Amino acid sequence: MPGRSLAQGITTRDSEEIKLLAQRKVERGLSDFLNVLVDEDLEEAQRKEIVRKSLALDTPNRLFYNQDVIIEDDLQPERPIDQPLDLKIEKYLANLDLFYTKSSEPTIAFSNVKVSSVKERGYTYVKVFYTQLFKGKNNQSAVAFRPVPRVAEMRAERVGKKWTVMIAQIGFLAPGDSVTAALNNVTLVEPPAPVDSAAIAAEKERAELEQARLDEERRKEEKLRETYKNYITEGDKALANKDYAGALRSYGEAEKFNKSQQYEDEIPSIKISKVNRLMNAAKIAERELLRENAEKAELARKKRQYNEALQYYNKIQAKFPDSTALLVVIKDLTRKANIKTEFDEQFASGQYEKLVSDYDKIIKKEEANSDWYLGRAKCYLKLNKDDRAMKDLNKSIELDYANLDALLARADLNRKLGNLPKAIADQTAYLNIDTKNDNIYAQRGQLRVRTNNLAAADEDFTQAITLNPNQGAYYYDRGLLRNRNQQYDAAVADFTKTIELTPAKPDAYFWRGMIYAMQKQYPLCGADFADAVKKKAPVDYSARMDSVVFSLYSLGQQANQAKNYEQAVLHLTDAIAVRSASPQALYERGFAYFNQQAYEEAIDDLTASIKYAPTDGPPFDKRAEAYMATGKYDLAVADYRQSVTINPANYPAMLGQATALVQLKKYVDAIPSLIAVKSAQKKIEKNYTPTFFRDMYYRLGQCEAATNQYDKAVDDYSSALKLDENFVTGYLDRGAAYEALGRLDRAVDDYQRAIERNPTSVPYYFAKASALEKKGDYAEAITAYGEVARLDSTQQWQTKTLLRRGASYIGIGQYTEALTDLKQDALQADTLVCRHDCWLNTGLAYLYAGQPDAGLPYLARCQGTQPYAARAAYATACAYLQRNDETGALTWFERAFQDKVLTSADIRKDKLIDLARKDFRKNKAFRQLTDKYLK
Repeated sequence: MPGRSLAQGITTRDSEEIKLLAQRKVERGLSDFLNVLVDEDLEEAQRKEIVRKSLALDTPNRLFYNQDVIIEDDLQPERPIDQPLDLKIEKYLANLDLFYTKSSEPTIAFSNVKVSSVKERGYTYVKVFYTQLFKGKNNQSAVAFRPVPRVAEMRAERVGKKWTVMIAQIGFLAPGDSVTAALNNVTLVEPPAPVDSAAIAAEKERAELEQARLDEERRKEEKLRETYKNYITEGDKALANKDYAGALRSYGEAEKFNKSQQYEDEIPSIKISKVNRLMNAAKIAERELLRENAEKAELARKKRQYNEALQYYNKIQAKFPDSTALLVVIKDLTRKANIKTEFDEQFASGQYEKLVSDYDKIIKKEEANSDWYLGRAKCYLKLNKDDRAMKDLNKSIELDYANLDALLARADLNRKLGNLPKAIADQTAYLNIDTKNDNIYAQRGQLRVRTNNLAAADEDFTQAITLNPNQGAYYYDRGLLRNRNQQYDAAVADFTKTIELTPAKPDAYFWRGMIYAMQKQYPLCGADFADAVKKKAPVDYSARMDSVVFSLYSLGQQANQAKNYEQAVLHLTDAIAVRSASPQALYERGFAYFNQQAYEEAIDDLTASIKYAPTDGPPFDKRAEAYMATGKYDLAVADYRQSVTINPANYPAMLGQATALVQLKKYVDAIPSLIAVKSAQKKIEKNYTPTFFRDMYYRLGQCEAATNQYDKAVDDYSSALKLDENFVTGYLDRGAAYEALGRLDRAVDDYQRAIERNPTSVPYYFAKASALEKKGDYAEAITAYGEVARLDSTQQWQTKTLLRRGASYIGIGQYTEALTDLKQDALQADTLVCRHDCWLNTGLAYLYAGQPDAGLPYLARCQGTQPYAARAAYATACAYLQRNDETGALTWFERAFQDKVLTSADIRKDKLIDLARKDFRKNKAFRQLTDKYLK
């Protein structure tokens, strides 16, 4: 066949026919074919048959050339189009069925359809270019489809005088390919042109007639196609309106056209099958609805809900208007409904005695009517005549065992009377008839819990949930039961579902929280308890929640008392997880952290405790201590002050505040608090230890010493030492106060007492040595400084000791030893210690040792800083005398005297000038200088 088409050549008319057929094959054939395959109403057998026909070689107008047709896969939206995957047609169509979402509406659309010129490549073909959009989704991918350009190669074959076209392959648009590309284009063959005018005219007429014939054929075909589409559209409208008969008529006409015109379209047959299925389904649904209405009507009748029963019976009667039996039932129910409505109104208005009389009358007329005994029983119940009510209920059920309202009323009465097994029996009888009443299953479950039939109760609650899974109360009741049975995980699941369905119910949060507490899941427990409180849990719940917190708090408090602070933190953390706003637990954990020296954590907890209990003093006290431990003395002062504001008799806070102020060197501010404690001592001393008052006196002494009130300081230090004679620091500081008062014997005595109580303390020996040096007991001072050097293993006091011992050696005239100490490299290199005092003493030692030249450089360093400059100038003058330079000496004496630092007494006591030149005091010029500056 391909050879035949090539041999005969392709005319313009052939080209137009091929292109038109190719365009229709894609626009109508391929598009409709794919949409039919993804129609949700298409059955598997139909799908297979449609695919078979599209490939069958014995079908001359088939869609695809053969089974080897290749389709570049476009069903994976995430795959780049420049990386196509080739699939054989059957595999492609199988993937389309498997992965592409089904729909009742067309979801595959083609647009911008264009056809190339006729081409040849061993066979005749054209290319159809179009844009394809899948509006559905790939059910294996979250990526949406987008419009893509596609190309279908359509193979053309001549059959007799007509052409057929079939799809040979489909792919994505290749680079450089377009509808105007000339590659493989066929040169069209035209018949020889006529040469004379008559022939030309005849040919023109023939061509015009042929064109007219073709145009007419196309108009007829388009009209037929339009009629065909209209039948489909009319069928769709009828189907949408559930006019199944009308839909079948329209689709049937469309199918006739389909066969007569050989459209080979599967749409009409698919739609006819769909309508038939829907009609069958509608009939089934109608039968089911009738059955359901009959069941509901009968159930309503048994419940004595006659008006509701009538509604259902009237629906049935609308389908069976000629049913005499149904009319009799409706008439009887209408009568009963009217009487019951009248009696119900009287019942609602509280006319119970009158109603009993009315029921008595009607029972005499209709003594076999179960309803009247039921109505009278309800009146007796309202009148608290339980015995008569029970008798009437028994009679009502005896007359009609299926009187559901009577069964429930008797079950309630039996429950009221405490006869739970009989109540359960009545509920069971009820459920044998009304098997779908979830509420009665739940009620029976509650009664079975009370009779300890727990397994059956669980089954009842489960059945209630099955019938009505959106009723939170059923999950709650089952959760309580399972919690009782120690099925904790199952109970948690039920309470969780209860919360999901009824989030405002506090009970479920409480019980789930209690289980979490038992499971030691304290953060979850705390969250649930918080929700329960927020949703206004009952008082007894609050007490139980408090007990959980208190038990954990108590464990933490006991651990604190046992000084097991690590364990205390664990217990208290659990307590806080259960209730974050627990000031007591926060305080105790802060206390534990404090004792673990985790001060920042302690401060955080104590701050939170204060937030929740701002009038509690202890958290302020303990936080102040934590601030003290971290050097935040200003914050400590504020906390101690607040604690005193809360409790004006909080004397430890007063002492703490003063201690913090001392650290800040705010001694004047500290004194009032200490005086307040001192003033209250007699009144409160039974409440506090001697150590407390010792510390108060000691702090007061510190403040007084710092404000130069040394006499008062000595008195208060003495009071502290009376309370604690081994208070070493008290001796040390009282010694310093004595020293400031010039009472050096007392100072040395106190320093010695401090040493006796702590014989290895270097600072105590140094203080004693310094006082001895000031007293002029240089030999003893040297001995004491020797003890400092012996005990100072870290050499922290080395340079200070060398300096002061060197000065003491000068005091007793041992200048060589003095220079040995003062010239030590360690001292000379210590720029913090070896300054003017050090330089002055070194210079003096050299002068006393008769080495003025060696001493002068040290004395020169002291110039410019008083009082050392004046003393150094005086020593320099003496050095010049040692060098027999009177002029230089007088110059330096004048410089020493003119600053008014030295006094005449200093000069009288001085030995250096006598050492330099014994008779120089009588020197006229020297005397003039002393008279001028020192008198």
